[in-house]
Amino acid sequence: MLKGCHMNRMFGPKGSSDAYDVIFDLHNTTSNMGSTLILESSTDLFNLQMVHYIK
Repeated sequence: MLKGCHMNRMFGPKGSSDAYDVIFDLHNTTSNMGSTLILESSTDLFNLQMVHYIK
């Protein structure tokens, strides 16, 4: 819970003007999944273009 509160203070509460639009969490995995991107919304055209570029 403390970690979540700290992240909320750092990156701004959801919906606020100070909130970040995109956060990348990059790390190694042994599950052989390749690149995995999780989007909050599939209607945001910028995020969709970014996914296609990364893919």
